[in-house]
Amino acid sequence: MSYQDVKGEARRLKLDGFQARIFQHEFDHLQGVLFQDRMSPEVLATVQPQLEALERAWAAAQRKTRR
Repeated sequence: MSYQDVKGEARRLKLDGFQARIFQHEFDHLQGVLFQDRMSPEVLATVQPQLEALERAWAAAQRKTRR
């Protein structure tokens, strides 16, 4: 990965394994990409009901906190 440090100097960092995975996950957040966006349609279909249940539970919890 290439980046600039706090002094504006160009830096490079090689990430692999778990560190690379964590970086990609956090970078995806900045780009608005969710983990399910990276799933194949076949895999997504197997977990879609659980994801929708999580969304409903989150929405219900949000409604309770707004009261």
